[in-house]
Amino acid sequence: MNNTPQEGMDKYNKAFQKIINYVNNKTEYPIDLSVVLARNFYDKEELLKKMYDYLPNVQERFNNLDEKEKEIRLKRAETNIMWEGKENLTNISDEEKRKFIYNSRTLNEAFLDIDYELRGKEYFEKENLIPLLGSFGLGAGGELWLHLASNKSSFVDFWAGMGILEIREDKIIEKTISQKQFEQIKDELKK
Repeated sequence: MNNTPQEGMDKYNKAFQKIINYVNNKTEYPIDLSVVLARNFYDKEELLKKMYDYLPNVQERFNNLDEKEKEIRLKRAETNIMWEGKENLTNISDEEKRKFIYNSRTLNEAFLDIDYELRGKEYFEKENLIPLLGSFGLGAGGELWLHLASNKSSFVDFWAGMGILEIREDKIIEKTISQKQFEQIKDELKK
């Protein structure tokens, strides 16, 4: 959906699992936090078939959103795309990029809906289970679940980024930036 190589996703999951392990080992209250990978719950080919069969419904739902909401969702989808990932997409046209972003967004929403259909009540609605979502949990049930956000001024997950403080007028704003963002502003940063 976002041109990220599998090894990149595995590295991301491993980093997040380290944080989970730290929390599990340091807390004075017994809680069971764990990373659950959706790919371990069903056959990939079955999932993809269901997603692509359902995709026209998601596209119709997306196309019926007002323009402002469409732009918000497309912008969020774009932050997850690796233009130089599994394939090098850095030289595609703006129109092709826009189409890729749209497909990424609608495929992700199709995945969320089908994942919920496949695991739904038996998994997500278990007693004493609290699903946590990334910063923008759209999809079945996601609006009511807890969102694991980086901070209020960043889209980048804290375990995959770098923390900085930004001075805006008379306020200090905490931000988490990606490696790409760091490269763009590194000469302006002060220690």
